[in-house]
Amino acid sequence: MSMMCPSLTCVSFAYERLPQEQFRLSVLKLNGSFFEVQVSRMATVGELKQAVENVFTHSPEDDMHMNISWWHVWSHFCLCYKGQKLIHDKAYIQSFGIKDGDQLYFVRHLATNNRSSANRQKRNDLMRVTSLQF
Repeated sequence: MSMMCPSLTCVSFAYERLPQEQFRLSVLKLNGSFFEVQVSRMATVGELKQAVENVFTHSPEDDMHMNISWWHVWSHFCLCYKGQKLIHDKAYIQSFGIKDGDQLYFVRHLATNNRSSANRQKRNDLMRVTSLQF
């Protein structure tokens, strides 16, 4: 019986190292264009958002993408799937029913209701971000 325990430990360890299945998701931007991201089927919303950022950070199309303020993007927009806003970074994408090949889209979403005059500069920065047409 003691021989089974080490064996189970090895099997369990090997199982954790197996590659996770990847989902390929299509994302619709506000300007009507699409891009694709790949994430693990066990990804969280936060990991999905990081994958979106990586698409723009590593895009050879335009140097302007390097200047995106992701804090402003995610505080005023969110990804959405079939009417469900993906706003909780620790939520698993599978909990929303997202499957391989599904389409997500950006929607306007204010993460905070604080509209003090101190946030005026942030709103001005947002105007610059929205001109990028997410």
